Amino acid sequence: MAMSRTELAAMPSTIHTKSKPMLAPIEILGFGKETSPLPPGVALAHSPKIDGQQTLVTTKPFRKGETVFAFTGPIIGKGTIYSFQFAPGIHIDPINPDRINQETGEPERTAGHWLNHSCAPSTRVEQEIIEINGGRIPIIKVTALEDLNPGTELSADYAGMEEDAVITGLECLCGSGAACRKIITGWTGLSDEQKGGLISRGIAAEYLIEMDEEKRAKRG
Repeated sequence: MAMSRTELAAMPSTIHTKSKPMLAPIEILGFGKETSPLPPGVALAHSPKIDGQQTLVTTKPFRKGETVFAFTGPIIGKGTIYSFQFAPGIHIDPINPDRINQETGEPERTAGHWLNHSCAPSTRVEQEIIEINGGRIPIIKVTALEDLNPGTELSADYAGMEEDAVITGLECLCGSGAACRKIITGWTGLSDEQKGGLISRGIAAEYLIEMDEEKRAKRG
């Protein structure tokens, strides 16, 4: 269920390409003490592209448009490396505050923590509102852009979900060949042509498209 821009603005800033199998062998990891159990069909693995980095992979097929996983978490006003932007000034932290690690005292991480960037992503990130017990809860839904085979690395294009990515300016190591933009940016760092490409592929978040439309309207 969509939430109007007015409702979003009224929320407090701080409250509690076609898919291909991974070519490199992957080592599936168990979820650790700091991690909530992962969703069905999703596993944690060593990244085949970046040494020392972990990533999410599928362990079963997903059809195009199917929800791979969804999550919510505490809403924060300023984005972090791991948060997901829901709307201007509203970000969701992918942690589970109801599950506290007894050793670290920190909330457990959820699957969104390991969704890495790619300029040719296997998933799209959607911002939605669901109603639970009379309340409206913002969630992040991750859906398959194409049919996904078991062993496919799950990734999303940060530029299609973040106004200004926290890691803007870093070299992109997604390994997507000619599709790679070489530098990680948020939406504001894209050219009009690049934005059009993300919109045509269904990757751009609605709030980002609306922001640009409002800017154009103000310029006349």
